[in-house]
Amino acid sequence: MADGVQTRLQKDVATLQKEVQRIDLSIEQSSEHLRTEFKTSLEATAAEMRHLFSQVMLKLGSSSSSQTPETPINVSTSRTNEFVQPIATDPKPFIKHSKLQCPRFNGEDILGWKIKIDQFFEADETEERNKVRIAMMHFDGRAL
Repeated sequence: MADGVQTRLQKDVATLQKEVQRIDLSIEQSSEHLRTEFKTSLEATAAEMRHLFSQVMLKLGSSSSSQTPETPINVSTSRTNEFVQPIATDPKPFIKHSKLQCPRFNGEDILGWKIKIDQFFEADETEERNKVRIAMMHFDGRAL
């Protein structure tokens, strides 16, 4: 009789172990699916932010100069030449101590931030060649 009980217990334990293994596999598959979805969503959000930021930078560039509007074809050459200058040619170092506080950008409300940063640059009399560097130093959270 004891052998029958032992065998039945062993069968029940084996059944439970198989069920635990099945649940573990299901959890692992679900976790992998969620990781993939999260990564895809994060990449899409990052691409959208880069696209929006490039649009804002194009608008900033076109609003600051009343020359011919830039198209995506000639943006790469004109914009890089405008902002990429050797540090050695700067007449003065980039260090500037302002009493005004530059608005921070956290990845939300890009148009509101653009208005605020334009006001800051105007009030602070920021040189055009320093605007991108200053703006980039004030990115937070998702904007990084």
